[in-house]
Amino acid sequence: MSTKYCRFAVCIGIKWDKIRCSFDRQPVHEGLLPEEQFGRFPWLGVIQYDFFYAGRMRYALTGAVRIHPWYALAPAEDVFKIDRDTISNSTHFIVWHSAEVKYYMGVLDYILHHEFSTNMTFASLAMMVLVPDKYSKLGHAGPALPICLPARGTGAFRNFYVVRMSDVTGALRKEVTKMDPVHKDICKTFYKKAELDYKMMAPTHMLCAVAHAQDAQPCVWDGGALLVSRESELYWTLLGFSSRGPGCGAPARFVDVNSYMEWIDAQIAAASYYQCEDCLYQCCNAVYAPSATANKTLPFI
Repeated sequence: MSTKYCRFAVCIGIKWDKIRCSFDRQPVHEGLLPEEQFGRFPWLGVIQYDFFYAGRMRYALTGAVRIHPWYALAPAEDVFKIDRDTISNSTHFIVWHSAEVKYYMGVLDYILHHEFSTNMTFASLAMMVLVPDKYSKLGHAGPALPICLPARGTGAFRNFYVVRMSDVTGALRKEVTKMDPVHKDICKTFYKKAELDYKMMAPTHMLCAVAHAQDAQPCVWDGGALLVSRESELYWTLLGFSSRGPGCGAPARFVDVNSYMEWIDAQIAAASYYQCEDCLYQCCNAVYAPSATANKTLPFI
């Protein structure tokens, strides 16, 4: 199929409920995913940044999630360290089709949320501008669909999980943890008593949750742990995105993605062109009204 380039087209907003996102009918089990399920959650991956240091090539990783055919979210505090001058040759977004097969997408640039750039907080978002059709020696981007984002008119969420990339075994594995919501006041009290309430590490718009298991011990999660829900037993929706911080048996703080939908919309709308391969949604020939103002209400206070 031919690829169309719609230069200078501008969409005012994105109809997120119209974008194809990944579906999943499998039952949910906690813990590290077995090898045969490593292709599950195809929107969950890592940003890999290659750099030369002390006479050898090295690489750094941080968690990321694909939210759109051409964009992924990643922790601003990690992405900020990537050299923009070399990003297109040194940086990839990697997702897994299986334990043996990875898909590599090029990264063209990144956009830091203004609250990070203005030193309001480190616990903020970066949008990675992807080149999903870029073929490299590492492989092809592959058919990895995004996760669903909050859309208007679909009610409240009740079932919560954290999915993340874990290296507890020495190799990257996907891990699932069932979560319970925590009232914001209780969350703030915990961080204050634990002397972890450093202002620059607190999200401006926060969701808080703790592991459902009563015997869960506190741990530290790296950036890119995702708070998600699957109400319809079919599609996962991204609710929260974490920076490095407490997790497991300790209340974990997440950036409330719903509060950033207007910003995400604006970054995509401001792009100078859209690549419309396969027409995942009709962007180039349509003008959308903003969808950020009436998104789903979450049962977090």
